[in-house]
Amino acid sequence: MQPLYPWLNQDWKKLLSLLENSTMPHAILLSGDEGIGKERLALQLSAYLLCEAPSSTAACGHCSACLLLQAGTHPDLVNVYPEQSGKAIKVDQVREVNRFISQTAQQGGSKVVLLNPADALNINAANALLKSLEEPSRQSYFILVSHQKSQILPTIRSRCNRYEIARPVRREASEWLLGRLSNETQIELLLDLAHDAPLKALAMAETGYLEQRQMLFAGFSDILDQTRYPMEVAKQWQDMELLLILNWVIACLTDFVKLRLTGDESLLINKDYKVFFLTIIQQVLLNELYLYLDKLIELKQALLSGNNPNKLLTLEDLLINWLRCISRL
Repeated sequence: MQPLYPWLNQDWKKLLSLLENSTMPHAILLSGDEGIGKERLALQLSAYLLCEAPSSTAACGHCSACLLLQAGTHPDLVNVYPEQSGKAIKVDQVREVNRFISQTAQQGGSKVVLLNPADALNINAANALLKSLEEPSRQSYFILVSHQKSQILPTIRSRCNRYEIARPVRREASEWLLGRLSNETQIELLLDLAHDAPLKALAMAETGYLEQRQMLFAGFSDILDQTRYPMEVAKQWQDMELLLILNWVIACLTDFVKLRLTGDESLLINKDYKVFFLTIIQQVLLNELYLYLDKLIELKQALLSGNNPNKLLTLEDLLINWLRCISRL
């Protein structure tokens, strides 16, 4: 097993106390921001539950169960995740889980189901999971990982013991990133954009997010300056992931709202583009902006639920609606 991230040690100690006192619930929901390492915490808990001879702090790492787990072939662990990135967990996947739970553990110990992210369960999949959560078989454990617990059905949440995993403090996140990024000057900006989630910040650096973000800002700015049409910008953007674009636009519009309502530049997520915001903030039509945000959030939820809209038309509509938020008077 890979070691825990340092900011998760206290959370692991809390889980260990449940294990040591034999009070581990059959279903646990680990929730918190994306990019803070909840998945690794869930894997460490899975390994402990399946280990044949765990120590007081972790799975042993060398018993047959641990070796099977390291090889990815443990028969009593089921990992459930979307078949395609950004899509939903489907009802057929959960039906397989229900069959797995109803069977005897092949290694004679515990059975573990790891759902990640649980907020990707569509409505039918969530309803299919309820029976297994309500009537778990002996030594069966469900570990649900969630980036947005509000997206999980209340009936699912109520059947799990919930543990909120906090983000690390900025200093701890910065120190961890220092040894992993060659361009140290970008760390503070990346952590701003990632809301202090170190793994998300690292992924942004490694996937060229800052360069993509620069292209997105240029498109927004060019449309306002009337140097390019929405259709032209949409064609330039269509090679980027639609969910990434939506998340960026939502963050950008949120900055406009915060700046318009408070005037406090320190609240901006995109602090390096504050001149852009300050230049046009008085032209922003707040009511139109709220309507625009509602549409974008609805579109994001539809994408996460498995919808697959026409990408180019969606981007054109997104950019045309952006223009409607700006007064030309």
